[in-house]
Amino acid sequence: MRIVYFGWDEFAVPSLMKLANSDHEVVAVVTRLYQRMQNGLLSKTPVPAQAKKHGLPVLIYENPNTPELIEKVGDLKADLGIIIGSEQDLLEPLRN
Repeated sequence: MRIVYFGWDEFAVPSLMKLANSDHEVVAVVTRLYQRMQNGLLSKTPVPAQAKKHGLPVLIYENPNTPELIEKVGDLKADLGIIIGSEQDLLEPLRN
């Protein structure tokens, strides 16, 4: 199964690692580089580093609803999209 994975915080790492070590094909990891902490400071997110460690393609975004990202994800022809711990909604369905 071809999967696009959306996530960025520590909560998203275990499920990404399970997918990376499965028979499924993770065609992209859609993530952020930074997240805002409770104290207002920015902190690097752990997902990009974990994805790169497993050789997974990474797409960096701040807003998952940009037309460019929607087009890129649609072009991947994934069978499934998984969103873990996201605070943002996808406003447009990602279709093949």
